[in-house]
Amino acid sequence: MTEIPYVQREEIMSTLDVKPSAFMSRQIDRACLTGSRLVDGFCHRSFAPELGTRYFDYPGTRATSRRIWFDQYGLISASSVISGGVTYAEGTDFYLRPENSGGTEPFSYIELNRSGSASFSGGPQRAVAITGLWGYTLVEQPTTTLAASATAGATTVSTVGPACGVGGLLRIDNERLLVTGKGWTNSTATAPTLAASASATTLPTASAALFTPFEKILIDGERMEVLDVYATGITVRRAVDGSTLAAHTAGTAIYWEHSLAVERGAGGTTAAAHSNGAAVSLWVPPSQIAALARAYALDTFLQENAGYARTSGQGENERPTSGRGIKDLETRCKPFVRSARTRTV
Repeated sequence: MTEIPYVQREEIMSTLDVKPSAFMSRQIDRACLTGSRLVDGFCHRSFAPELGTRYFDYPGTRATSRRIWFDQYGLISASSVISGGVTYAEGTDFYLRPENSGGTEPFSYIELNRSGSASFSGGPQRAVAITGLWGYTLVEQPTTTLAASATAGATTVSTVGPACGVGGLLRIDNERLLVTGKGWTNSTATAPTLAASASATTLPTASAALFTPFEKILIDGERMEVLDVYATGITVRRAVDGSTLAAHTAGTAIYWEHSLAVERGAGGTTAAAHSNGAAVSLWVPPSQIAALARAYALDTFLQENAGYARTSGQGENERPTSGRGIKDLETRCKPFVRSARTRTV
């Protein structure tokens, strides 16, 4: 299974205000994955969507033999349930419980229809195979479209608008793609004459609608951040990411980070060809979970750079960093923690 982070590289870089570099990117990506797996450990579940088959033992001969708990596997939707070579139909042979799940929270268990004749068989090991989409909830945000068609073997895709940062989980048609890097490509828009002044922040352009607030653009060697988009131009912050403030001549090409290096077939899906203009959606984890993952990632990054000896205060008031703020976020995430269950034989 591909490890899916719940926080993107750019979020951490922006918070820390660090300059982009290959070394820094690797370190931050590592911290993002660590923070996300710490969230999984704290909540005793995984939140990212994954297509796959999970196998469950025969539930026993007690009254609860018509019910199988998924435990750490939250189920978003089921495509097939098979036991003893027989395929069961949802609504006729079984129900997914609780019935109000599948939207704001995952299904926790499957229960056979007590008014029907279906029963689990086979086993006792791997008696029931359930294929479906596992995870917490499937909340996706439509973001952009493909700027060109992509073959099933392509390792980069181009988008019309900024889809997400590194670590984002995209969906195009029925395939999920994990963004592993970003590259510059020509936006087709051109810059006006710009002075080497931090106050020269207005860029009149007929292609203003191409851009989105908070994305980065590149003119010559200077990086800028788009702050606002209006009908006839954009407003930017100059010389970001450690780049140098410089003058630019009219007609210079404006580049944007819309070339995405991707890992194909993420989350148990299959790599496939996609047509030009295909819609691109971004998976969005629960906001509290994303906040806790960011906190863990930031703490991991800062502790690593301090040799795990980070302190606050000076002299007699110097104390080890307590992480009290993270404890507060953990408390806020308690509703997402999977409750422990006691089993008897």
